[in-house]
Amino acid sequence: QYITENATSPFRLEDVANYAGISVPYAVALFKAACNQTIMQYAKEVRLSIACDRIKFTVTNLERIAESTGFGSYTYFHRVFRAKFGMSPKQYRERH
Repeated sequence: QYITENATSPFRLEDVANYAGISVPYAVALFKAACNQTIMQYAKEVRLSIACDRIKFTVTNLERIAESTGFGSYTYFHRVFRAKFGMSPKQYRERH
């Protein structure tokens, strides 16, 4: 829940563990066992999902979408987006 609610802002593993009231190593291990991916991989998936919605349903420029979904830079966002969807964010917008 913490990850989903805070995916668009920077957070640390310590923040997730503190929210759950457990240690970082335990939080990391528990999440990996339950979700079969790391906390940060999951956060990236949530961020991409939010970005896709914003690309499809708003006219916000792509750089602003990258920034507002927690990716930090458009370059990183573009690379992650292309790796996941096989196309650039611009191509995705044009097709949707």
